[in-house]
Parts: sequence; structure tokens; C-alpha cells
Amino acid sequence: MTLLSSFRLLRTATQARCISSAQKNLAAAIEERYACKAFLSTPVSDETLKEILKLTLRAPTGFNVQPYVCVLVHEPKYLVKLAEGMMDR
Repeated sequence: MTLLSSFRLLRTATQARCISSAQKNLAAAIEERYACKAFLSTPVSDETLKEILKLTLRAPTGFNVQPYVCVLVHEPKYLVKLAEGMMDR
């Protein structure tokens, strides 16, 4: 093993120890993500929705402009109308 390869191994090990739990959680979330194609028919509780919305406020945006709007739809007939409207965009 050369001195350079030993240094690379040491640097890699040091970097690995510096990864925080938040970084590990982010990495896991990115690696485990998938596109949901089907959903359960059971409603999501208001408490869960509030937590999700609270977390969306922490999501980064380009130049920190936060140009998003969250719309919660509980009635299926309004969901259909919203979907139709979004297809026209």
C-alpha cells in the first residue's frame, strides 16, 4: 500500500465519522424515495397533516424564495376538479 492510498483511506474514514445523523437520515430518505402509484383509502389524520405541513416549511427552495402553496383537499369531488385544473397548466 502506498503512502497516497493510505492517506486516502484515512481521509475517507475521517469523513465517514464526520457524517451527522441528520445527513444519514437525508441520505436514507433520498435513497429510499419512490413514486407512489396507489394510496390507501383511509384518511390521514389532521395531526399528521399538520406535521407534514410544518416540515414543508423547512424544505429548502431556490434563493430561499419559498414559492409554494399547500392545498389540502378532503372531498373526492374537489380532488377531481383540482386534478383537472392542474392538467390545464
